[in-house]
Formats: sequence, C-alpha cells, structure tokens
Amino acid sequence: MPKDHVFVGPADNDPVSQAPNKVESGAMLVGGGAGAVSGGVAGSVLGPVGTVGGALIGGIVGGAHGFLVADAVTDDSQNYFGTDPSHRDFGANRFKVDDGPRPIVGGDGPMDAHSNYFNPTKDRESATNIALIVAGHAQDISTEEPR
Repeated sequence: MPKDHVFVGPADNDPVSQAPNKVESGAMLVGGGAGAVSGGVAGSVLGPVGTVGGALIGGIVGGAHGFLVADAVTDDSQNYFGTDPSHRDFGANRFKVDDGPRPIVGGDGPMDAHSNYFNPTKDRESATNIALIVAGHAQDISTEEPR
C-alpha cells in the first residue's frame, strides 16, 4: 500500500506515542539498576532506612540519566515499537485528533488517550476524520504536520 494511503492520528498524551525507544528503555534499566545499587550502598551508612531511601533516589536518578544519555544519541523518529507513524520519516498522513487526557492525571487510567479518537463524544474531529477516510473522502480530513 502506498504511504499516501496510510493515515495516523496520534494523540499527544498517548503513552504509545511517548514510549521510549528500545535503546532508551535499556539505558533506563541499566542506569536505574546501577543507581539503585550505588545509592543503597551510600545510604547504608544511615541504616536500613538510608539503604532503601538511597536505593530509591539512586534508581530514579540513574534511570533518568540513562534515558537522557540514550535519547541524545538515538534517532528521534523511533519509539519502542519502531518508527513512529506520525514522524515525517515514516511518511503517513497525520490527521487531527484531540490530545486526549494525560495518563492517570487527566483520565481514568494510563491508556485513556490511546483510543480517545474513536469516541465521537470525546473527540468529534478525530471521529469525523476517521469516517471521511473510511468513506473514501480522505481529501476532506483536517490534517496536522508530521512530528
């Protein structure tokens, strides 16, 4: 299928769109593990509570550091599942969707924005765009620039 027939409507608050790529994910795990071990050892001078606190803080800082380092050297078109279909390198047509609720904070759970665009009461414009595509009137959709 030619890419001019591929459409994507990614919500900005969709966790799938926000997913780190595999290199970033691995660096977060390694950095988090290393940070937890070193933080736990450093905190152990304060006893058991210090060990746990140091491990927790070290794990968070190490994971964040791992992500930032990996993010700086990896391709921004990639997420955990491969090339982000909304990225210009993929070449799909991006149609407008509502940003959707932020995970947990703005909705009922972590994935609410992932399928928000299928619900016409929550995102009328997206539902209309999908209907136009299915009906063969893709030229009438409202679009957004690729990421």
